[in-house]
Amino acid sequence: MRTVGRVTAVEEPDEPAVAVASFAFELGVLKRIRRAGWWHVGVRDPESVAEHSLRVAQLAALIAAIEGADPGRATLLAIWHDSQETRTGDIPHTAMAGADPVPNNRVRRRLHQLGHDIGVDDNHQERSAARTGVVRAGSSSSTPPPLSG
Repeated sequence: MRTVGRVTAVEEPDEPAVAVASFAFELGVLKRIRRAGWWHVGVRDPESVAEHSLRVAQLAALIAAIEGADPGRATLLAIWHDSQETRTGDIPHTAMAGADPVPNNRVRRRLHQLGHDIGVDDNHQERSAARTGVVRAGSSSSTPPPLSG
């Protein structure tokens, strides 16, 4: 280590800390990705994926509390439900017709590789239809209506 004034520099980077910081930066991209579906219905300045995820988390907590589910768990799942969009961008449902959904597990797997468990497993959607039903209900309440055609 080397100290200059009040700043101490570490000569060897702390690899786990660098990996966590890199992942945190990647998640921050969600603030800049706009929800593409809103453009299809004429909204000029749509919300970001991060703003959408916050609203979904709020709605999921409310719905979970009403339905007798765990609001904390619903909130956690909702916060992470679009995390894969750091790598894919936002793909509107109209463009997904006939396509397989992009799994969130690649992004979450990074957390596991970093040695951290936030309680969201790779297959949460398959394991608990009731929990994800709450998240989907919250997400649907925060999504533009489909285009009529």
